[in-house]
Amino acid sequence: MLIFCTSWMGYLASHRLVVRRMFWEQYLQFINFVQTQIGYVAISPCQIVKNYHAKNEINIFLNCLKNELDFEGNFPRAWVNSVKKTKKELGLTEDDENVVLDFGEKLGSSDIRNQLKHCNMHIKFANDHLKEADCAKKEMSRLYLTLGAATGMGLSLLFM
Repeated sequence: MLIFCTSWMGYLASHRLVVRRMFWEQYLQFINFVQTQIGYVAISPCQIVKNYHAKNEINIFLNCLKNELDFEGNFPRAWVNSVKKTKKELGLTEDDENVVLDFGEKLGSSDIRNQLKHCNMHIKFANDHLKEADCAKKEMSRLYLTLGAATGMGLSLLFM
């Protein structure tokens, strides 16, 4: 039982890295969609979010954002509340959280040209975070799994 519990803890830590990586991949697609919508359709951020249909990890965040928009009505405040509510579920680090917060807080607060620049800047940030999340997943995922199992076996031997 002890081996199972510590292995499960290792699996959960490893899974958090996988979820974080998938979030950044999907978040990058979302920013590209936002940029396209701003550039060609020129609609509000609220409408962009409602028009975007996603799957998997980012859907957790976007569903929360849609609910907050229905309740709050204010896009920047709804964005901040959604990030804070879903950051743990998505495995976001503090730096990840700050980047995502910055994007939503400033979206829709300037003219179209500056919003497109804002999107370009955040596409670069998202690419950097995606690379970092990918490296962390590759390096640390197996370590957490192995460490969980080894800790369980070590404690089992210790208690025998």
